[in-house]
Amino acid sequence: MAAFHGKLGSVTFNGANAVDQVISWTIDATADVAESTYMNAANDAKTYLAGFSDWTATVEALVDDTSGLDPDLATDFADDDGATLVLHGSTAGGSLARKYTGTAIVTGIAVNNDKDDVISV
Repeated sequence: MAAFHGKLGSVTFNGANAVDQVISWTIDATADVAESTYMNAANDAKTYLAGFSDWTATVEALVDDTSGLDPDLATDFADDDGATLVLHGSTAGGSLARKYTGTAIVTGIAVNNDKDDVISV
């Protein structure tokens, strides 16, 4: 089994716009299941059918004060109809280890401002 270090991961949102200074990203993928077991089945094992799938992603990044962007843009929900989100994990040589792609809608933004740490979003 190969293991990968997360230090070369990256995130792009809304096309080719790279998210700067990413600290971490996570994906939580789920799928609904419906039990399809019936009485007098040939065996005693339950059976299931796959339902709808869903996923959520969280990206944490440092606040970049050198980008020249208006700070008010940090709470921009303009992509409420969905934009492409690509989460990359890379190997030490920079080759792509994993790539997760989907259509994402920003549903919340949280800013962490701790007196003993750097500001993250």
